[in-house]
Amino acid sequence: MPTLLGFLHGAAMITARDLPAETMVRFTQNWLAMIAAQLPRLAAEIDAGDCTNPTSTIALFEAGIPQELAIAKESGLDPSWQHGMHAVVQRAVDLGHRDHSMSALIEPLRQVAHPRVHHSLW
Repeated sequence: MPTLLGFLHGAAMITARDLPAETMVRFTQNWLAMIAAQLPRLAAEIDAGDCTNPTSTIALFEAGIPQELAIAKESGLDPSWQHGMHAVVQRAVDLGHRDHSMSALIEPLRQVAHPRVHHSLW
């Protein structure tokens, strides 16, 4: 669902600037293919319990949060759907995973689901 909402958020942003939503499609398809290509690596990191050799860090996503909120405000869009994702990123940072792979986002997700059990692999 976040992927679909992200596409719709982007479509709302560009149609507010009088651009057709269709112009986003090929970029979105390329982005989805790139994400799909990363899934085996992320799964391997999770299975191995090692998120210390990232191709992209949680810090990158943390740094983008203010810009995501600013562009939503500038475009007159509701960014509330992003708040939960931003909270997961911030919890990962708080747990010491800022410079780790995106696979480390599993840790705050696990902690919410099982608050009495610590599943940390890293």
